[in-house]
Formats: sequence, structure tokens, C-alpha cells
Amino acid sequence: YQYKPVVVYQPGGQRGYMRDLDFENIEEADPPGVLIAYWKFDEGSPEESTVGDSAGSYDGSMINFNQQSAWQAPAPGIQFTNPYSLSFDGNEGRYVDAGDVTELNDAQYFTMAAWMKRGTANSGLVMGKTGGTDGVGVTFGSFNTPYFYVRVANEIGIGNAGYGSFYDPDGDAWHHYAVVYDGTQTGNENRLKVYKDGVQQTLDFEENTVPDRTPDLTDTSFEIGGSLGENYSTGFIDDVRIYSRALFSSEIASLAAGNDVQ
Repeated sequence: YQYKPVVVYQPGGQRGYMRDLDFENIEEADPPGVLIAYWKFDEGSPEESTVGDSAGSYDGSMINFNQQSAWQAPAPGIQFTNPYSLSFDGNEGRYVDAGDVTELNDAQYFTMAAWMKRGTANSGLVMGKTGGTDGVGVTFGSFNTPYFYVRVANEIGIGNAGYGSFYDPDGDAWHHYAVVYDGTQTGNENRLKVYKDGVQQTLDFEENTVPDRTPDLTDTSFEIGGSLGENYSTGFIDDVRIYSRALFSSEIASLAAGNDVQ
């Protein structure tokens, strides 16, 4: 007989094998996370005021858009039908309201991914959900500097917020960005990772500490293009995805290559 190892999944999507299990202390594990939200931004109609969620029930409302100019050319290199991207002109109050994506509340794992192109090298382009102006929440993007930022924050103030960044001077071209969070890991660099075009970036965390869970922001909307107070976006966003697990680096690379990862 020929025996093959059986792959099993642990919480957060970590892989292991049956031969590695401790059968005397086995516990029930959560199933692997799934694609919980996927906004393609391919509607393209001047009369459209909603962007559909192709994976779940989080259809987004287009707030204060000029529908005639909202739909633009898509991100290049995507290997499936992708006729449009969504354009943001920096006007106050223009964003997509996707409602309370509940899987991000008090969570230990998530992955967010999107194709993004800033209007200029230093313009802002953001998404996430936050509890007002104090910075508590989950956000990523650029904030009018040549840096890309990601935040997972349960409390206010330096030392309490998982706040990392890397230098990103060519953000005015199309790039694929992905944020992977796994609160079960130890150390900032293991809990919070950012990939640009499929390549993991080195984050500067300063004196911050990435928490082991996201904040519980029940009834707070996930916003694309309008998070963190007045940081409204200028540029283009396409193919936004949220997963309820920490994707593997190979899966991030596949997304960045324009493939569809469920």
C-alpha cells in the first residue's frame, strides 16, 4: 500500500498534516476562512448607484459620485473579465459604503486585497472601517504622502495601535496591494504583513504593537475611498476582496498575477 499525507487546516488557514496531529489533545478547529466580500467595480452604468458584492451580501452604496465619470479603465494584467475600475476625485464625501462587514469585528484573521492607482504620487487612496477620528479600526492605503500605511488598532495612541508603513513612491501607477493579518502569531512582523505586486514589504512599525484581535466596531461601515475623517481618495480602485483568513504568500502572488482566488 502507498500512504499519502492528508492535509488539514487549522484556524487562520494554517496547513498541517495528519501525521503531525496530537490525537490525545485534539480540539475542534474552525474551518478555513473564505472570500466573504468581493467588489469587482464592473457595473459601468451611468445610472448605477450600487456596486455589487460578488461573494456575499455586502453590496455597496455609491455616495456622492458623478456616475458619468465614476467608471474608468480597469487595472491591467487581470486574467478574467474586468471591464471597469472605480474612480475617486478627492471630493469630500465621495466613497463606497459597504455596510458593517461583521467578519472584521473582533477578528483574529483577515486578508484585504485590491488593485489601486493614486491620482498623483502623493495623493491619498484609502479603505477600511474606523471608530470615528481616533484611529481605532482596520484601514490601509496612502494618506497624501509617498508611503503606504496599514493599521489594526484597538486603542488610541502610539504603542497601542498596530500601525506599519513602507516607502511607496510609484503609487501613481497600477499596483496590487494585499494586507494579511493573523493575531494568533507573535511579533508585529508575523501578525501584520503587506504585499505589493505579490512581494512582501518590510514594514516600519515604530513603537507600535499589533493587537491579537481587531476592534469590535459593530454597526460601523466598511468604506472604500473615505476612511479616517477627511482622507478622501484621489485615484482608482479595482477588484477589492476581503477574506476571513490569512492567505498564504502563494495565494497573494496568484492574486497579483491577475488570477481569481476563492
